Amino acid sequence: MAQAAAAASAKRRVTVRGSGRSSAIMAIAGVDEGGLPRQPSAKCIAMFHRRTILALLAAAASHAILLIRPASADAPAAEAEALVRSAITHAFEVLGNKAFNTDERIKRLADLFLQYFDVRGMSIFALGPFARNATEGRRDEYVDAFKGYMVRHYFARLEGIGDKYSIEKSRPEGDNTVMVDTKVGSYSVVWRVRDRDGELKIMDLIVEGTSLLLVQRSDFGDLLRSNNGSISQLIQIMHTEGRVAVYSNPYR
Repeated sequence: MAQAAAAASAKRRVTVRGSGRSSAIMAIAGVDEGGLPRQPSAKCIAMFHRRTILALLAAAASHAILLIRPASADAPAAEAEALVRSAITHAFEVLGNKAFNTDERIKRLADLFLQYFDVRGMSIFALGPFARNATEGRRDEYVDAFKGYMVRHYFARLEGIGDKYSIEKSRPEGDNTVMVDTKVGSYSVVWRVRDRDGELKIMDLIVEGTSLLLVQRSDFGDLLRSNNGSISQLIQIMHTEGRVAVYSNPYR
């Protein structure tokens, strides 16, 4: 009897605290004020069905995203690897063709450089803050000199590297860059491939841990600072056979 009295008292306290809140609680629980089960209204049934359908649609969408994500993540890596494979294969064809003299070899390598690399992006990056002081015409002149300089002093020297290579692995870096690890001859070469306006281009080579682009930025910066930022002087030096700066070239 004591337990029944306590239960009745508790029920009265819930009702006294506020009919709005107690009614809401009982509505959620599906009981009436007497604690007995009641039939849900047509509105409640409709809301339940609507929420159920929305929940099922959300779950299906989430499942679809999970199924699609690996393919979309793998696609850029596969495309980057295909680009690197094509660039290496064509470079080896040019370097291994004994019918080409030095001038013809450099010309064909320059064409490949333009085809596979973001030459303008690389050259402007290598110029660093000095690019802001150059006119559009002077930048175009510099980009052309940069192309010839890179081909003569780096890519043309790959002739003795052999014709063996392998794609080791690739990994994303940020939203629009893929790093492709390769073995070219006896060298470890990482290719930085970037999406530029919907087109994949090679932005940098990291040979045995040394970034080709960062080395050029450092070398060009040293020369420009010692020549009052004269891009004309840099262009003149790049057109000569001498190097802008001397450092340990991994291709030698």
